[in-house]
Amino acid sequence: MVYEKLRILKKYPNLPELMQVNVITGVRYSVRGFHGSREENNHWKIVSCLQGEIKDFVLDVRVNSKTFGEVAEIEINEDDHKLLVIPPGFAHAVQSLSDRTLCVYATNIPYRDNKEFSISPIDPKWKGLWGDHLILSNRDKEAPLFADYVSESSDDGFTKN
Repeated sequence: MVYEKLRILKKYPNLPELMQVNVITGVRYSVRGFHGSREENNHWKIVSCLQGEIKDFVLDVRVNSKTFGEVAEIEINEDDHKLLVIPPGFAHAVQSLSDRTLCVYATNIPYRDNKEFSISPIDPKWKGLWGDHLILSNRDKEAPLFADYVSESSDDGFTKN
């Protein structure tokens, strides 16, 4: 089973209806992200791996959080059936650990309306997360550094400087 809404709602009762499901393929060393949106956009994501193995990195971009700017990581593979729920106020990046990966990525906001921002995964702040080899999309190669984002005010959330 890839997704069971009632089980997830027990832990995340505010999870809205999912509106879009994407399939992401990757090869060993490929990285997507960090991608996220402001907390008030209420953008939820659910990630699972159907083939191969990935490592997902979740970055706290909630400016009033004690863990603002910190990254947590989880490995997910085709055998463990883990689902990673990413609530509003977090950005995430995915790295493929296998020669071929296939991930399902569901969201409550369609891609065209998601108001996502990108943060460079090659920011010196993240040195050591990815290992020696890295394959990036142009979007991620050109993404601003974490330091290029600031809080306009304590209530406004995370925005580009």
